Amino acid sequence: MADARIEVVESRPGVGLVVLRARVSAVCPLTGILDVYDVEVSYKPRGGRFVEAYSFARFLEGFQDRKIYQEELTTVIAEAICSTGAAERIRVKLRGVHGSVDLETIAELECSQAKS
Repeated sequence: MADARIEVVESRPGVGLVVLRARVSAVCPLTGILDVYDVEVSYKPRGGRFVEAYSFARFLEGFQDRKIYQEELTTVIAEAICSTGAAERIRVKLRGVHGSVDLETIAELECSQAKS
Protein backbone atom coordinates (compact mmCIF):
# COMPACT_ATOMS: atom_id res chain seq x y z
CA MET A 1 0.00 0.00 0.00
CA ALA A 2 1.12 3.54 -0.61
CA ASP A 3 2.63 5.30 2.42
CA ALA A 4 0.59 8.52 2.45
CA ARG A 5 -2.88 8.49 3.92
CA ILE A 6 -5.91 9.96 2.17
CA GLU A 7 -7.41 12.59 4.45
CA VAL A 8 -11.07 13.58 4.65
CA VAL A 9 -12.42 17.08 5.18
CA GLU A 10 -15.84 18.00 6.52
CA SER A 11 -17.90 20.64 4.78
CA ARG A 12 -21.46 21.60 4.07
CA PRO A 13 -23.40 18.75 2.39
CA GLY A 14 -25.13 19.31 -0.93
CA VAL A 15 -22.53 18.34 -3.53
CA GLY A 16 -23.83 15.34 -5.48
CA LEU A 17 -20.68 14.35 -7.36
CA VAL A 18 -16.96 15.00 -6.98
CA VAL A 19 -14.46 14.36 -9.79
CA LEU A 20 -10.71 14.24 -9.18
CA ARG A 21 -8.24 14.04 -12.08
CA ALA A 22 -4.56 13.30 -11.62
CA ARG A 23 -1.59 11.33 -12.88
CA VAL A 24 -0.02 8.35 -11.19
CA SER A 25 3.03 6.31 -12.07
CA ALA A 26 3.91 2.77 -11.06
CA VAL A 27 6.38 0.11 -12.15
CA CYS A 28 5.15 -2.63 -14.48
CA PRO A 29 5.86 -5.97 -12.75
CA LEU A 30 6.45 -7.65 -16.11
CA THR A 31 8.79 -5.19 -17.85
CA GLY A 32 10.14 -3.11 -14.96
CA ILE A 33 9.29 0.02 -16.95
CA LEU A 34 7.72 3.02 -15.22
CA ASP A 35 4.14 3.36 -16.49
CA VAL A 36 2.24 6.64 -16.28
CA TYR A 37 -1.55 6.66 -16.00
CA ASP A 38 -4.23 9.31 -16.20
CA VAL A 39 -6.58 8.84 -13.25
CA GLU A 40 -10.18 9.97 -13.00
CA VAL A 41 -12.03 9.41 -9.75
CA SER A 42 -15.76 10.15 -9.56
CA TYR A 43 -17.56 9.67 -6.28
CA LYS A 44 -20.81 10.49 -4.54
CA PRO A 45 -19.87 12.11 -1.23
CA ARG A 46 -21.22 10.71 2.02
CA GLY A 47 -22.93 13.71 3.58
CA GLY A 48 -20.44 16.52 3.98
CA ARG A 49 -17.31 14.34 3.83
CA PHE A 50 -14.84 14.90 0.99
CA VAL A 51 -11.43 13.56 -0.06
CA GLU A 52 -8.78 16.21 0.61
CA ALA A 53 -7.08 16.78 -2.76
CA TYR A 54 -3.49 17.32 -1.61
CA SER A 55 -3.45 14.16 0.49
CA PHE A 56 -4.88 12.24 -2.49
CA ALA A 57 -1.99 13.50 -4.65
CA ARG A 58 0.50 12.39 -1.98
CA PHE A 59 -1.20 8.99 -1.80
CA LEU A 60 -0.74 8.56 -5.55
CA GLU A 61 2.94 9.53 -5.32
CA GLY A 62 3.44 6.50 -3.09
CA PHE A 63 3.01 4.16 -6.08
CA GLN A 64 5.96 5.57 -8.03
CA ASP A 65 8.35 2.78 -7.00
CA ARG A 66 5.77 0.05 -6.51
CA LYS A 67 5.40 -2.90 -8.87
CA ILE A 68 1.70 -3.20 -9.65
CA TYR A 69 -0.41 -3.92 -12.71
CA GLN A 70 -2.81 -1.25 -13.96
CA GLU A 71 -5.82 -3.47 -13.29
CA GLU A 72 -4.89 -3.94 -9.63
CA LEU A 73 -3.95 -0.30 -9.14
CA THR A 74 -7.41 0.78 -10.31
CA THR A 75 -9.07 -1.32 -7.61
CA VAL A 76 -6.55 -0.35 -4.92
CA ILE A 77 -7.31 3.35 -5.46
CA ALA A 78 -11.07 2.76 -5.32
CA GLU A 79 -10.82 0.67 -2.14
CA ALA A 80 -8.55 3.24 -0.47
CA ILE A 81 -11.06 6.04 -1.03
CA CYS A 82 -13.95 3.83 0.10
CA SER A 83 -12.06 3.04 3.30
CA THR A 84 -11.97 6.75 4.24
CA GLY A 85 -15.75 6.89 4.61
CA ALA A 86 -15.98 9.91 2.29
CA ALA A 87 -17.83 8.13 -0.53
CA GLU A 88 -21.10 6.27 -0.95
CA ARG A 89 -20.23 5.11 -4.48
CA ILE A 90 -17.04 5.42 -6.47
CA ARG A 91 -15.79 4.98 -10.00
CA VAL A 92 -12.06 4.98 -10.73
CA LYS A 93 -10.73 5.01 -14.29
CA LEU A 94 -7.06 4.60 -15.21
CA ARG A 95 -5.82 5.12 -18.75
CA GLY A 96 -2.37 4.00 -19.79
CA VAL A 97 -0.51 3.37 -23.01
CA HIS A 98 1.49 0.16 -23.25
CA GLY A 99 3.41 0.08 -26.51
CA SER A 100 0.77 0.51 -29.20
CA VAL A 101 -2.07 -0.49 -26.86
CA ASP A 102 -4.23 2.10 -25.10
CA LEU A 103 -5.61 0.39 -21.99
CA GLU A 104 -8.44 1.74 -19.84
CA THR A 105 -9.47 0.04 -16.61
CA ILE A 106 -12.51 0.95 -14.53
CA ALA A 107 -13.44 -0.05 -10.98
CA GLU A 108 -16.92 0.76 -9.66
CA LEU A 109 -17.70 0.11 -6.00
CA GLU A 110 -20.48 0.68 -3.52
CA CYS A 111 -18.73 1.82 -0.35
CA SER A 112 -19.72 0.52 3.07
CA GLN A 113 -20.51 2.85 5.97
CA ALA A 114 -17.95 5.39 7.12
CA LYS A 115 -14.99 4.11 9.13
CA SER A 116 -14.47 5.56 12.57
